Amino acid sequence: MISRRSASGDSRCPLALLCQRLPTIRSSGILHGAASSEHLWPQNRAGPKSDRREPSRLKANPNIEIRAAEASDADTIARILAEAFAEYRPLYTAEAYAATTPKSDVILNRLREGQIWVAVLDEQIVGTVSAVRRDADVHIRSMAVLPKARGNRIGERFLEYIENFAARSNFRRLTLSTTPFLQPAVRLYERFGFVRNGTDDLHGTPLITMEKNL
Repeated sequence: MISRRSASGDSRCPLALLCQRLPTIRSSGILHGAASSEHLWPQNRAGPKSDRREPSRLKANPNIEIRAAEASDADTIARILAEAFAEYRPLYTAEAYAATTPKSDVILNRLREGQIWVAVLDEQIVGTVSAVRRDADVHIRSMAVLPKARGNRIGERFLEYIENFAARSNFRRLTLSTTPFLQPAVRLYERFGFVRNGTDDLHGTPLITMEKNL
């Protein structure tokens, strides 16, 4: 990855810098996104929209905190992905399951590509999601919540947070992919305004592609 240095001399990913300017939120499940190698935040995006509403429409567990992931979280994020998708493992090909549940070295690389967030409950990380730029879109991937933490509406809060995050930098669309057998995820996406726009394939496992215009 070629890093771009900001005016202040900081060479970190532009997305990570923008995320630091957004407040950590407390708010309220298993979701799936295919991997990508593009960087999320372009260098020359217009400034954030000032009239975009903050996440507020959902009733949430007030003890849940959503924050940007750090390199020290990589092992925990990899474990959450493995635990969240374990019950669906027989429905994936071996290669697709490996791509869906990446190890910590892949997580660290994704922190350089774009942004990863985690959900924290009682000082423990219980959920994760990441996002990466694809042209004028923000692609959501690798969203998961530990089974013991489901029912706290963490998935909805992740989606709402990313939508506001993308809108602040004038992105036009959210995209994602999921497998047809993850019906709870599909229903959640559809409730949130995503529509199906095609199909794809992840190492022999079928995918549904979805989008939401901002």
